[in-house]
Amino acid sequence: MKVVGECIKQELCKIPETVLSSALLMNPLSKDAKVIAPCVGSFIDYSKEDRLKVFTFNLFVEIESIVKKYGLEEIDIRGYKLFLWKIRGQILEYNSSTC
Repeated sequence: MKVVGECIKQELCKIPETVLSSALLMNPLSKDAKVIAPCVGSFIDYSKEDRLKVFTFNLFVEIESIVKKYGLEEIDIRGYKLFLWKIRGQILEYNSSTC
């Protein structure tokens, strides 16, 4: 596992850090899109959410197999909307409790 971690670290060094943010993730999800992202940060968390189609990779060579396996899989738009409303509610709740 350490070898995979080192490989992804080396590959991700080529990607600007700003790309690896949850804000980047929310944009395609709000448009009911599938997401293929590096196996880091919030991408890992969202890939575990059954209602979303977020797929992570450790090495760039894995992207092709992800596309072949999940490319034609249908998206449940209701699941996306419910998830995003849940997140929005948590943000609003947090903001109102900190003011």
